[in-house]
Amino acid sequence: MDDMRCSVAASVLSCGLLFSFGCKDRSGVHGKTVSLETGAPIAHSVVYVHTSKGNLFDRNQFNWILSSDINGGFHSDQITGRIEGIYAIAPGWYPNFAETEAPIRLRRIPPMALARRRGSVSVSSTGVVGGFNFTLGNEVQKDSADLVPALATGERHSIKALSIVGRGGIKRNPVDLSKSVGTSVGIKFNCLFLNIVEAPEEGYDKRAEVTDDLDIYIVRCADGRHYAKLLERYQELSPDGSCKLIFDYVYQPEADSRRLPTRVTAEQFEDCLDLGKRIDLSARVHQ
Repeated sequence: MDDMRCSVAASVLSCGLLFSFGCKDRSGVHGKTVSLETGAPIAHSVVYVHTSKGNLFDRNQFNWILSSDINGGFHSDQITGRIEGIYAIAPGWYPNFAETEAPIRLRRIPPMALARRRGSVSVSSTGVVGGFNFTLGNEVQKDSADLVPALATGERHSIKALSIVGRGGIKRNPVDLSKSVGTSVGIKFNCLFLNIVEAPEEGYDKRAEVTDDLDIYIVRCADGRHYAKLLERYQELSPDGSCKLIFDYVYQPEADSRRLPTRVTAEQFEDCLDLGKRIDLSARVHQ
């Protein structure tokens, strides 16, 4: 999976996960992975516990790798440091993280999952707008686009909003990161993005603000019959005043279908966990 901008990590405190993020150092961790749909335990899932030592400017970071047992449980008394993130994935399941007082709940990957792709919108130094057409999968002129960028009034250096033309609409998915600290906000957003498997039927606007944080949007295309979801990655700002917003997206080519499941493998997800030294404890789990 592609590298992602990371600045904040999820926090966890559960009946199965007896610890918290961004707090004092501690030793030991245990928890459980279960099915989001049924609550049944998920055996042999891979669990990543991201910890750090030191301060925000001088930290030693570690990824501890565990495996869940036949009852979905995992534990280790060897893990030390501040817990900044905990994530799990299993073959055939989407990765996810846990929030307060809950085990890690994984969603099954639905059939006919769709490819994740890269797209962009731009504004040139002379004000020429490059919109995005999801059917074509590339930037186009404004009158052929589904998604069109907008600059803030009087500004030329960053894209501040996304608007939709025709019968389309856009919906920003708000994400509460107020309790999060650390460096893995990109991983948390990636989990949230993957776990959106269907576009909502209502609640769309013609315009959505682009904030200073990473954002997730659901798009109803200009024809009113096709849907997409997108995850903001970063903006490219040039000295001449031009700017480009880069995003990942998943597009449903079947008209009138709101299904947006995404293809992903454990190997792809692990690629984005390059946050420090990896310590594999999974072989020590008694199953």
